[in-house]
Amino acid sequence: MALGLKLTGLSDKNKGVNTWSLGNVSWWDERELCRDDRFKRIPIATGQKVYKAILTVEEAQILNLRYKSKYLVPFEGEELSEEFYKERCDKVEFLESKLVSSDTNYVAAWIIEWEY
Repeated sequence: MALGLKLTGLSDKNKGVNTWSLGNVSWWDERELCRDDRFKRIPIATGQKVYKAILTVEEAQILNLRYKSKYLVPFEGEELSEEFYKERCDKVEFLESKLVSSDTNYVAAWIIEWEY
């Protein structure tokens, strides 16, 4: 089983409009976040593990800062193509631009277990 992370920008914590969405946020550590008290497991009928947290923009920025440096540096011995590296940078820049947008007041973070 693998874990995937999706982030959604919210205008309001409870009744907010989704202002943006970003799937496959692979640079955040899903396993570590499953143990974070802000992430609550949501029971679903399939037995699949799903966790959800509503984060403040500041919390999301701190998490992004913690995880992005490892994502933007190649693994030892790994050579990233220029195109692949640019794709990684573009995803991080997209998230960072949304986290400073006046439309985003909270971030819904979903961790979903899936089979591969």
